[in-house]
Amino acid sequence: MDGRTSDRRQYALLWIIGAFSAMLRSMKTQTIEIDDVTANALRQRADERGVSVPELLAELLVLEAGSVRADSDEIAELDRRWKAFEAQKSVASNDEVVRWLETWGTPAFRNWRDR
Repeated sequence: MDGRTSDRRQYALLWIIGAFSAMLRSMKTQTIEIDDVTANALRQRADERGVSVPELLAELLVLEAGSVRADSDEIAELDRRWKAFEAQKSVASNDEVVRWLETWGTPAFRNWRDR
């Protein structure tokens, strides 16, 4: 597996984990009884990762589910966008974009490329 495939897989997993965690937060909760040793281990592991125990369990479920398959058209589109991004001459800072946006509707406005 090359670096790009690994990065894509990791990105997909992180997105799924985030989406699953968001759904989990909005769901009704249930109490499950577990022994103290397991509860403490889960809390410690969650603290180490900076997440809640339910979020940790959601991550574990996603990882257990296995890898995510991406459609070849989706991969091609991501590759196209990445190549377009790499082809840019420079990357603008957030402050530069904010200053440019503040000129919209004023005589000082210039096209982004002409700024």
